[in-house]
Parts: sequence; structure tokens; C-alpha cells
Amino acid sequence: MAWKVLHCSGESVILAAGETLMSFDQGQFNFDADGPEDGYRRWREELDVARQVFERRWGVILSRRVAVTLEDHSKPLFGFLRVVSDSGKKPGTIPEFEMGGLRFKPNSIQSIVQLEDAERSPD
Repeated sequence: MAWKVLHCSGESVILAAGETLMSFDQGQFNFDADGPEDGYRRWREELDVARQVFERRWGVILSRRVAVTLEDHSKPLFGFLRVVSDSGKKPGTIPEFEMGGLRFKPNSIQSIVQLEDAERSPD
């Protein structure tokens, strides 16, 4: 598999050839794929790759139960981190997250830890 390196905001991100940086576009389901589950499986794999790239880029964990400590907050938040804005998908923009009723940017996260009972978020 071919890889490419993109440089964005002073950071390097390694992507598989043909992948784009932080695109959460659901893509297009391939109804012509061989077998009843091939198209769906490939579509899910593409979404998983996009999510992993986004997580690496912003230093967050999506779809897993986490504990997040924010600047100027004495107690950590527990739950699932959600992306609540479209920003962060395009180079030069920063996403906004939500957890426990609070909205915040990645630069206000002091720490994020995946919890051991890390059940998956309902997709």
C-alpha cells in the first residue's frame, strides 16, 4: 500500500494513498461490490480510517468511553467525546468538541484517557 505524508499546522500526518485529511464525508456506498457485505465493509473501513486520522491529528479518542481533564476545571469529565462543529475537517481550522454539556477546543484538553470499560459508542 502506498503512503503519503501531509504537513498541516506544523504537524505531519501519514495517509494511505487516495485518503484525504480529516474527511468525515460518509462517502458513497458501493452497491456493485462483490458479495453481500463487501461494499458495506469497505465503506466502514474508509470511515474508520478517516476517524483514526482525525483522532491522531487532534490527539483525541472518539467512539470510546474516556475521561477528559480540561484547563480550568478541577474534575474530569467522563463519557463519549463528540465533534460538534464542522471545523477541523479543513486544513487551518480547529474542531470543537462537546462532553458533559461543555464545548471546548483541543487546546483546552490537558489529558484524555480511554477508560478500561471502554465500550464503543453507538454509531
